[in-house]
Amino acid sequence: MKIHPYNRLLNDTELGKDAELTLDGMTCIVGDMTLREMLVSHDHRIRAANHAVLSSSEIGTWKWNKDRKKWEKEA
Repeated sequence: MKIHPYNRLLNDTELGKDAELTLDGMTCIVGDMTLREMLVSHDHRIRAANHAVLSSSEIGTWKWNKDRKKWEKEA
């Protein structure tokens, strides 16, 4: 198993049963998906949104950084 020095989401990360994706105030239920599956469905909306947040009890809360084009863990 590879140890990652930074806290990051991998494509095969299970989002959990209660996962929610909030895009500019509109919430989508993305439970029981991996990050890859969620991105296949919502990638174009995430990139177009001004504010995107992914959260669940299993992975915590992550915010999409448009400039860096990656998910960043919220403290």
